[in-house]
Amino acid sequence: DTAVTDLLVDEIGSYRRGFGDPNRILGLVRAGTWLIPLTADGAAYTAVSHGSDWLPVFTTEREHALYLRQRGQAEGRYFSMPGSAILDELRPRLGRLVGVVIDPAGDTPFALPAEALGGEPLR
Repeated sequence: DTAVTDLLVDEIGSYRRGFGDPNRILGLVRAGTWLIPLTADGAAYTAVSHGSDWLPVFTTEREHALYLRQRGQAEGRYFSMPGSAILDELRPRLGRLVGVVIDPAGDTPFALPAEALGGEPLR
């Protein structure tokens, strides 16, 4: 989904400059396919930052590798998942409210807080 990735990165840049549309960003996240890092046991990796749970997602393998290097890891596994499935299926199954952060180690990270994404975790 190179075209969707490019549109998402451009829209995030516009948002940072004060004229992007957060609803368009969310729509592009839903429309694309993104990389989700895995834990050693094959579960979706989440992290806690500033008291909130986050699911990092990556636009490219390069962004994933950059994240791993910043964490002191040489390599890591991941899987691809459509954005709509990440938001509507994966997040609720994690059992707690989790935000999504796009390319957290990149030049244009973008956070979608759990509260803004809505939904309740499955128990």
